[in-house]
Amino acid sequence: MTIQSVGYEGDIDETAWAEIIPMMGGRSYGVKGAKDWAATIGTSDRSIVIGTGTGFGYGVRDVNTEPVTIALPSVAAGARWDLICAKRKWGTPATTFTSIQGTSEQKIPTRKTMPGEEDDQPLYLAKVEAGKSQVSELVDLRVWGGDGGSTARHALALQYLTQLGTSVLIDGVVWRRTLNSDGNAVWLRTPVQRQGGWIEGVTGGGIAYAGAVTHLIAWTVPEMIPAGAMLHIAADTELYIPGGKDYAGYLQLLRGDETVLARRRWHNQGRSSRSMFPSVELNLPVTQEIPANTQFRFSTTSDPLSSGGVEVWNAYVSWGVS
Repeated sequence: MTIQSVGYEGDIDETAWAEIIPMMGGRSYGVKGAKDWAATIGTSDRSIVIGTGTGFGYGVRDVNTEPVTIALPSVAAGARWDLICAKRKWGTPATTFTSIQGTSEQKIPTRKTMPGEEDDQPLYLAKVEAGKSQVSELVDLRVWGGDGGSTARHALALQYLTQLGTSVLIDGVVWRRTLNSDGNAVWLRTPVQRQGGWIEGVTGGGIAYAGAVTHLIAWTVPEMIPAGAMLHIAADTELYIPGGKDYAGYLQLLRGDETVLARRRWHNQGRSSRSMFPSVELNLPVTQEIPANTQFRFSTTSDPLSSGGVEVWNAYVSWGVS
C-alpha cells in the first residue's frame, strides 16, 4: 500500500498547504475528485479494490498512488454489511485502507472517532453474503466539497456527517444539520417543499367484512426520512352502514402490514342506512430514520354487532414530512 500523507506531525510546504486549505474548507472528511478512491468489486474472494486518488480527514491529506485490495471475512449465514474506511493513526503516523465488520443491517457500524489519535473515515458499505465468493453490493459513502457545502451519493452518508452546520447535497436534495426546538441535533431537508402527497384510494364501493382488516390505501415513501423529522398523516374514508344493523370498528395507520402507528374507533351509534365519514390523524416524531421505499397502509376493521359487512365507498390519505 502506497499512501503519501501530509498533515501529521511535522513540517508542511507551501504547495501542500495551498491545496489542503481550499480542499478541506472546514469539512471533516472528503475525497478530491469524482474518481478518487473509487472502489470496484474484486475478482478474489470477497475483495474490494480501492483506486488511486486523494482524500482527507481531520487535517490530514492522503494521496494513494496504487490500487489497494481489501479482503473481507466470510459470513456463515445470511448477509453482513462491512464498512470500508480510511484509518488514520496519528501515533504511527500513517493512513491505511481497512474494513470493519458490520451486521445484517445496512448501516455504518461502530468505528474509531478520535481525531488526533485514531479515526476511521467511512468510504463504502460492502454486502457479503453466505455462499457467495464475491461482494454482492457496494454503497458509496464518499463525500465531495466545494465553496459552500458538500455532495454525497447516498443518504447513508448522513450517518457520519453529523457536525452541526453541515450541508450536504444528495440526489438533488439539500440536507442541513441543525438543532430542533428541544436542542437536539437533527437533519432537515431543504428546500421547504418536502416529500409528501395526496392519495385517493377505494372509490365505487367495496365490502369491509366482519372480523377482517381491510386495507384501503398503501403507499411508500420515496426518500429516507431522517431521525428528528416529523411525519404527518391524515386519512379519512366514507363507510355506508346497511339498514337495521349496528357496526363498529377501527381506522388504522400502519407501517408495513403489522406495526400500528395510530388507531381510532368508529361506531354507527345505532344509525343505519346512511354514510359516515370517520378519520384518523398522526403526527409522529421520527426517532429512528425511516428508509426509502418503506410502505405505509391505511386500513379499517369491521366488527359488526350483527353479521355482514359495511360498504367502503371512498378513502383518502394526505401525508408529509417536516
